[in-house]
Amino acid sequence: MIKTIIKGTQQQQAVILPCIACLLTTIWGGCTSKSPPLPGGSEETSNQVVLSKKFYIREMTDKVLLAKLSKGNNAEVATRMLTNQALLAAIAVEDEDRYVRVAAVEKVTDKSLLAKIAGREHGFATNAIVATATIRLGLENPIVRLRIPNAEFDIYDGSTHQLYSLHPGWPTISVEGEYIEITVTQGSRTLAEDIWETDYPKSVPESPYKLFIPAEVNSIHLMKQLFSQPEFTREDLFDLEKSPIPEVQAAALMLIVKGNELFK
Repeated sequence: MIKTIIKGTQQQQAVILPCIACLLTTIWGGCTSKSPPLPGGSEETSNQVVLSKKFYIREMTDKVLLAKLSKGNNAEVATRMLTNQALLAAIAVEDEDRYVRVAAVEKVTDKSLLAKIAGREHGFATNAIVATATIRLGLENPIVRLRIPNAEFDIYDGSTHQLYSLHPGWPTISVEGEYIEITVTQGSRTLAEDIWETDYPKSVPESPYKLFIPAEVNSIHLMKQLFSQPEFTREDLFDLEKSPIPEVQAAALMLIVKGNELFK
């Protein structure tokens, strides 16, 4: 299995961030991991220019310019530098690259936009984007914010691969799958975590040339872990069971039923 983590450590980010200026070649031209001093200027002045370029990306709101900056493998980096909530929500829903979509939804904090991304008339989330928005909404619940202040959310989105052969002796076909890991923490304390992977069929897929099979992501178990923390009271569970979010409802109800069985 090949696992590719998209959320880097601080050390990895320290390597990536100096190259962000490379995204701006279509506007400023040139690319070096460390800008040389400007003519007649100091190295410090040059570094300030690089920082201003990073700030430009951070404040980017124009889709056309973002597309120019997001060519190739730098699309995730450019997306993670955005702050415009409406643009991030649009990318989370519309972009063709799943890694870019995950990077975008992870940056969305506006509750109304998260609700639109997670929006569905009934049923549970089944993909990483909707599940991520759902969990983010769950963490914004007033009871959760009161009991678990400053909760943090992390998602790793990686790839797995499975080889299939249509006929003996024929070349194999590699079908890509998904590896999703979501963790909710408070400081150094892990409150809830879960992992989902693509469930590959044993035989050749009906459509073997569909080269990607997503993971089935259901966040009920993760929510149940979160609500099992000692900070939550039984009264909290009854209030959470009234949430409009199906996963929050189900997780709270499961714990209420479990509690009823314990007190029999």
